[in-house]
Amino acid sequence: MRKLILILILLFGWNIKAQKLPTYRELNVCKQEGMADNGDFRMLGEKKYLSIIKEFEGNLNKTKNNYSDYYRLYSTHGGVKLKGVAVYLIPKSIVSEEQKAKKEYRVFGDERTLWVYYDLKTKKLTKPRSFMLTPDL
Repeated sequence: MRKLILILILLFGWNIKAQKLPTYRELNVCKQEGMADNGDFRMLGEKKYLSIIKEFEGNLNKTKNNYSDYYRLYSTHGGVKLKGVAVYLIPKSIVSEEQKAKKEYRVFGDERTLWVYYDLKTKKLTKPRSFMLTPDL
């Protein structure tokens, strides 16, 4: 019985420690502030993922509105066989000063957030459309 209690205490302690790890990493690519999931960096590798983000930003800068007044939230699509990158554009005007200080740019439940998809195979962007972010569960 004592061994069982000791194992449970260790498991709970490990779980609490794991929750303190940051999920997102702050980015500043091509003079655009944003954040990306640490898991994507671990899965793809730092250099490869940053090169994909730079490629996306280069294509977005070629558009009529390069969305410089938006924060970015980068997310991969397709798992290990990467198909594309979904980028959520969050207006800087709706992010609170507290969130800016913490470098936490996500704003949940706001229709002014936009979504753009970058297909890696065709190297094309979709047109931005309205999208509401939901909290991570």
